[in-house]
Amino acid sequence: MTNPESRVCRHCSSPMEASARVCPHCRSHQGWFTSTRDPRFFLVSVLGLLSIFCAFLFFIHYLTDQDRKGLNPLVESPCRGLVIATTSNHTVEKKDNIDRLFVRVLVENKFKGDVSDPVIRVDVLGRDGEVLDTFVRTIYGANLPGTSSAWFRVADDLVMDPSKTIVSVKASVQRADCRSAWR
Repeated sequence: MTNPESRVCRHCSSPMEASARVCPHCRSHQGWFTSTRDPRFFLVSVLGLLSIFCAFLFFIHYLTDQDRKGLNPLVESPCRGLVIATTSNHTVEKKDNIDRLFVRVLVENKFKGDVSDPVIRVDVLGRDGEVLDTFVRTIYGANLPGTSSAWFRVADDLVMDPSKTIVSVKASVQRADCRSAWR
């Protein structure tokens, strides 16, 4: 008969004290979660790893789902080609030994709806019409109502001598968001 203050080991069935966490005979832990030989430990471990793997797959699917992001490469924007740069002029200012090119661009919206965030490309042209430099700027927060036009200013630093080489600049609108900036 066993002592009421004792119990048997769950692995080797040897008697041990009731408060013992490790069997003195086989040295195995008595808690089911700390014992790697208990089938419940294996089941909890497999289910935990499986839930982490499923969460990882869901996260990857969420990041790569193009419909959720609104990216569909086959659908062309309805305002493409309807937002154009019609006029541009430039000035060069020198500050702290850095020549800075400022370009004013008249952007015309021929689309019936509002457009926002136009991306403007500026080509800096030389004497023979060759392209000396190019830069692209997005005018964030700019909202252009339907069938209207507005002047925008973009700027960039120059690495060449502007008095000898720059003859003109040519601006073009690369793309625009076909929704209003005030959504």
